[in-house]
Amino acid sequence: MPLTESVRRTLKDLLKLKEVDQDLQRIRNRCTECPSLIEKHKRDYESEGYLVEAKTNAIADLKVEMRQREVDLKSCEERIAKLSAQLLEASTNQEYAAFQDQIKRINEEKGEYETQILETMDQLESIETELREAKSEHAIRETEFNELKSSLESDLTQYQAEAVELEKKRTDLIYNFDPEALRSYERVVAALGSDGIVPIESRNCSGCYMAITSNDYVKICAMKEIVLCKSCQRILYSPEFLDRETSDS
Repeated sequence: MPLTESVRRTLKDLLKLKEVDQDLQRIRNRCTECPSLIEKHKRDYESEGYLVEAKTNAIADLKVEMRQREVDLKSCEERIAKLSAQLLEASTNQEYAAFQDQIKRINEEKGEYETQILETMDQLESIETELREAKSEHAIRETEFNELKSSLESDLTQYQAEAVELEKKRTDLIYNFDPEALRSYERVVAALGSDGIVPIESRNCSGCYMAITSNDYVKICAMKEIVLCKSCQRILYSPEFLDRETSDS
């Protein structure tokens, strides 16, 4: 095979390899993204559960507080009943006035407890409404999350299968590759990503945008050998000359 045609074939095979590698990287990225997306949406879904838990705990705390106030209220009523009985048995005006004063103070205390109980009941009613809404929202989020998780897991299975096919395609493609060209390509891919081979544009490397020498430009156009960018080490080619028929030998 003429040298130019050999280099032309190598360059075209490298471009096919580049396309496969880009597809493979895209699929691998998606394989990585799927679990990340599942975890992200799981955190969002679980945040709704934390809200339900917080509302449930708040209600439990308020009920404990209200039961304590009810105990305090009952204690006040018992003390008032006892003092009222003692008031009827008072033998002097001084004793009578003292019992009345104590009853008055306990009634004031009782009133505070009653106010606190009413306020707590209002809070309970409000938070119980919020809890019902939070549970409803959480149930919706749970359904959405499970559907999304199922979809992403299905996508992941498909992507993994595609990755296996692409890896096989890549193995088959490089089987008869020029070893030196392949090493140069894979070295750049390992360092810079999937653009191991790039076209020249206005006598510049389109990978790093550095100018190429006149000597290298002639070599690229002649396609007698594989030319690397002296700056980034990417393999260079000329789209114009790559597709041009030649009779070089």
